[in-house]
Amino acid sequence: VPTLVESWVNLLNSISEPDIAHLGLISALLYCLKTKDTTLYEQIKTIGIDSYAKLILGTRTKPYETALRPCNEILSSMDLESFKTKVYPVLNRSLLRNPEVIIEAVPSLLSSLSFDLSYTANELSKQLAPPLISKTESLEASALASFRTLAKQISNGETIISIVQYLFNIFNGTESSVNKLSVISQRENVLSAIGAFSRSPSTSISQDDILKILDKYFYPMIQQEVHEGLICHMLQQMTSWCSRLTNTNQTLTDFFKKGLEQKNSTAITRAAYLQCILVTYKENNLTDLIPMHTTLMASYERGVNQSTLINCLHEALLAALIMINIAQMNSSYGK
Repeated sequence: VPTLVESWVNLLNSISEPDIAHLGLISALLYCLKTKDTTLYEQIKTIGIDSYAKLILGTRTKPYETALRPCNEILSSMDLESFKTKVYPVLNRSLLRNPEVIIEAVPSLLSSLSFDLSYTANELSKQLAPPLISKTESLEASALASFRTLAKQISNGETIISIVQYLFNIFNGTESSVNKLSVISQRENVLSAIGAFSRSPSTSISQDDILKILDKYFYPMIQQEVHEGLICHMLQQMTSWCSRLTNTNQTLTDFFKKGLEQKNSTAITRAAYLQCILVTYKENNLTDLIPMHTTLMASYERGVNQSTLINCLHEALLAALIMINIAQMNSSYGK
């Protein structure tokens, strides 16, 4: 006499057209069998992955959100081989044909995987780029969430840099495979995706690669921008990348000095520069900022002289904190 679990397995095997409601049952069975019956677990796992690929990724009608929640156990059971052969081909096809239908499922899919996606991350990024700049808020949000989860699944530093360069090409309008950006929200989305890859767990992104990214893309982009909000957003993403630096160079210091001294800079943009400086310069290189003393003092004095203006006061506090940090590393600083 088959056990209750075996009866459920037999029932699922006998169903020729699985329903989306079966995904919850499959996940529950996987959870129960994980440490008890390897043979039955593998059977259910195969049924679950096939059903997920067909009902969630291969559907032509958008799956409702509550259908995605019970799939975690199915997704966490997936290995690289089953992803390559059963899931990714369907995901690839659906993202090309109707991304608006399945894009909301992508973040949960990627975040549940326990293996490295470096081998296909470049291709996947190119599929996620169109919805990222689609001008449809829900599509853009899901695409950005997908980029953020993808970044955490990549261990190869060269792959990370390649994707970042691809996104910068989209931002600069030199990537022919996607439409040029026409509204600010599109540019912000691409910038946010660029910043997301700074949080990759990869340990093989070299200091030189980061400095080259800053020099080739961030510096000219920020210096040419006139929109205050975009300048701040650019500097926020640059801050994320600078947080990975352990070494700096004179070009970076000169960039900060020039940005703080620009005639068209505002208290808000200067505060964004100062926040980036705070993250970038650590104990071993804080003294590189000593030549910027006059510039930092100017930011401090603006706040002291206009202490009723919150933005100016914020700028002054950041400048003061930087100077205090320098003084702690160099006892003769400021004397």
